[in-house]
Amino acid sequence: MSIAEQDPIIERAIEWHVRLRDGGDDAWEAFAAWLEADPRHADAYERIEALDDRIGPLLDDIDRRQPANDLHDEPQPRRRFLYWAGGALAASVAAALLLIPQLASQSYEIATSAGERRQLALEQGTDIALNGDTKLVLDRENTRSAELVKGQVLFRVRHDDNRPFVVAVGDVRIVDVGTIFEVVRDGGEIRVAVSEGKVEYRAAGKTVPLDAGQSLIAASDGKITVSDTPIEAVGSWQHKRYLYAGAPLSRVAADLSRSLGVGIGVDPELGNRPFSGNLHIEGASEAELHRLAAALDVRLQREGRIWVMRPPTSAPD
Repeated sequence: MSIAEQDPIIERAIEWHVRLRDGGDDAWEAFAAWLEADPRHADAYERIEALDDRIGPLLDDIDRRQPANDLHDEPQPRRRFLYWAGGALAASVAAALLLIPQLASQSYEIATSAGERRQLALEQGTDIALNGDTKLVLDRENTRSAELVKGQVLFRVRHDDNRPFVVAVGDVRIVDVGTIFEVVRDGGEIRVAVSEGKVEYRAAGKTVPLDAGQSLIAASDGKITVSDTPIEAVGSWQHKRYLYAGAPLSRVAADLSRSLGVGIGVDPELGNRPFSGNLHIEGASEAELHRLAAALDVRLQREGRIWVMRPPTSAPD
């Protein structure tokens, strides 16, 4: 796959970087129009400039053969790779990106499978913990941002007024104001809970502030509900505990599936039934699942590879 197929904006940025070496006023005016057309253009061009400086030394390791009809008898001085044009430019870029592919994109993914947990430090004073079945995208160059694709993450963030930490969840932005908070993305629903400090939930031009001891639920239809939440409930899954206050059983089932690594579904009749209480998870054995079912006042029925919560009055299997 060519660079253009991977990212046409990056390819265009390379072309501009080459063209502007000898460009006149017309070229600079066209370049300015290109930058203004899309905010991603400026970011891409800055990446190419940085890549130019960092990748040059590696080109000594790339075999650059002269064509048979080359008129130069003596070897020519090595030029920085982005000054080359046409096929030589594309070849050098492709070869260099094979040597250090991480320079082409500073984004990287952290993921856990169901039942797995992971913790890592982003920078001094900032660390994150991922629950099971979670996917998070981070940036090597910007340790003050993260994108939650799915699942549940607890953030412990060192506050910086000049560089706020931002979590992207689709079109939503969650901005820390010095805090410990967790974010859950479960299908079309987003949940945020704060145990220390404050965050701002920003979506569709609106900002909702959340203080410690508050939580927010944004439904798939855009409805936002803010309520109080016990501080000790935020991130309690790290200690194999879940604290609920009127949570629908569908949410409880999703939490248990993520934490245990066992598929758990809910009978449609029970999905919206509220549950309040504490669940302490002691494993994923069948006996443990039935113990949890008793605490939830449901009956678990095995259906293929998953367990389904059924009303306790259902007929036995």
